[in-house]
Amino acid sequence: MIFRIEDNESSDGVHRIYRLEAEDLPIINKNELDIFIANEIRKEVNGANDRRVLSYSRSLGVCLLKYNKLSDNEIHINNEICFYDDYDIPNTEYVEYKNVKTGKLNHLELYGLQDIICKYNNKHKKPKNESNKNQETTPIAVYDFAIDISNNELLNDYLKLFTGMGLKSRASPEKDKEFILFQSPNDYVIKNYSESVYILYALVYKYGMKKKIRNEIISAIDSVFENRFSDDDCNERDGLKLLVKYLFNNRKAEHKMVKKIIKDSENSDCYSCYLDPITQFHSIQQLSFEEACVLYRLSENNIFLSERILEIYAQYYL
Repeated sequence: MIFRIEDNESSDGVHRIYRLEAEDLPIINKNELDIFIANEIRKEVNGANDRRVLSYSRSLGVCLLKYNKLSDNEIHINNEICFYDDYDIPNTEYVEYKNVKTGKLNHLELYGLQDIICKYNNKHKKPKNESNKNQETTPIAVYDFAIDISNNELLNDYLKLFTGMGLKSRASPEKDKEFILFQSPNDYVIKNYSESVYILYALVYKYGMKKKIRNEIISAIDSVFENRFSDDDCNERDGLKLLVKYLFNNRKAEHKMVKKIIKDSENSDCYSCYLDPITQFHSIQQLSFEEACVLYRLSENNIFLSERILEIYAQYYL
């Protein structure tokens, strides 16, 4: 599972497209595919104005505490990418493209940036015959790609090889546990209950999550009336339940990935005029459970699901 924050309210924000129509797919020659992908990644990690790929993190906490400073933006959840081996190894990395003439979809499995670099170097050691040259100039439509870019050293080598430019010094894909997608049309999207996600994350981070707590919170989510969720096709209820299960199973991995981000957030010079969810997160970490609950009630947010989550934890920790 990977996560992303989307800024849909900012008039000058860079708004991304999660599903590309067939006519909008970029058309390139097959021999330009590696360079095309590398340039799209370079624009994203170096903060170019025309970036368009989708940057996700394998840590929910990184998204909540680093990329949602107003704590009011959509939380995207991609449940098709998952990680194994202490949450370091992705289940898949791939490139997909369509032959423009035949319409055939080609799916190429990748094994990390190192695999791409090795294949490129091996390919260019071999002499090219005429049939290979013709095949490489075949027009293709870039359909999708999914690549883990969370190793700064490897990413820098990869970008230099294919684009001639490396990472900017301020880029932080390794710290952010970054994963790149070209399309992600099946995301679950949290729109109305992002504050509840902060409350839940803060409580799980500090106290953990017993199986009984997990089950009670999922029941609470199921009890919310349908009209309390966003009315478009974003599967918010199911997305919330996925997050509960994710945090139940991956608390240790989140602790490992987000520790430095929490320190940075604590030392941030961004101050809020009200008790926003990020401030609530830190209050839960620093105060007793009872004090944090009192502070939450003073905020007068009155979000049913957040209150219910606090009530469930109160049975065990108050």
